[in-house]
Amino acid sequence: MDVAANSRALDLEEDEYLELLRLFIRTSVANLSDLSRAVDQNRADQTAALAHKIKGAALNLNLPAVARHARDIETESKQGSLENVSSSLSGLKRSVEEVSSAVAGWMDKP
Repeated sequence: MDVAANSRALDLEEDEYLELLRLFIRTSVANLSDLSRAVDQNRADQTAALAHKIKGAALNLNLPAVARHARDIETESKQGSLENVSSSLSGLKRSVEEVSSAVAGWMDKP
């Protein structure tokens, strides 16, 4: 993830973009926990709503991989089936972890 390019594309200063990313990570971790629970409880409506929330935030921050996985979960959930969301959920978790690692790496730069 290119923090500098994304911040320019969104017409933000890098520190502003990084702050938004940190907020995204905090809320996404909580949302992912709720999302996993909704999937485990076979609650398709709640799963779709949480995936939609994550997708929207990811799109606003120019995080296409996160948005793609969330969209896949949302689409399947809206069809009433949660049978095939496990791989998308794993991908979503990985993508959020990658964003978190990129932010941490960016913060460590001199």
